[in-house]
Amino acid sequence: MRQSQRAKLLTGMGFERAAAYVVAPADASSTGTDDQARLVHDWARRHQSVVVEWYFDAADSTSQRLAERPGGGALLQATMSSAHDAVVVSSFDVFGASPEIILDAVKTLAGEAASVIAVHGGLPPALRLAWGSGLLAFPDLEQPDDDGPTLN
Repeated sequence: MRQSQRAKLLTGMGFERAAAYVVAPADASSTGTDDQARLVHDWARRHQSVVVEWYFDAADSTSQRLAERPGGGALLQATMSSAHDAVVVSSFDVFGASPEIILDAVKTLAGEAASVIAVHGGLPPALRLAWGSGLLAFPDLEQPDDDGPTLN
């Protein structure tokens, strides 16, 4: 994460070119696309950020890497062309069905100089290792305990 992006998160100044990524739920027990969009929209409003583009994928695509999905691939291409300074998701599990796929998505996006922001807590074990490394950003979250970060 660039120093200027970290400063924006810490000061609450906001992002001017954020992208949102939403995945349709596989079942009724998952957070629906409307709920995910509301979480992202509310976060952006509170943090003076502007979501300039929304990307969507179906739940059955979460076994694929981000670049292999229609919406995820478009998100990655736009981020690579510097169209976004942040990617905001409701939670990290929208990136994939396994910790390896999630970590790959986060590393890829962060490698393109985009902050990766999960609005809702709940960190898969593989990503707990990245906490504090500057690779991930957790707005409104405390340091994770054994169960991962929690909302303040």
